[in-house]
Amino acid sequence: MLRSGQQPLSNRFAQHNAARFEGVDWSVRFPDGSPILGGALASFDCRTYACRDGGAHVMFVG
Repeated sequence: MLRSGQQPLSNRFAQHNAARFEGVDWSVRFPDGSPILGGALASFDCRTYACRDGGAHVMFVG
């Protein structure tokens, strides 16, 4: 969950770019290796329960 001023970071990760973590402040603190973005409001670690069609997006339920 990103803060209001982090929209450029959100836009960066919305693109299909293999180097999207390059130059981004992030770390790994969860046991399974999930990334945590620096300055984020909250981070979640969960498994995918279901995927739902959201029109232009796919919604993941964890």
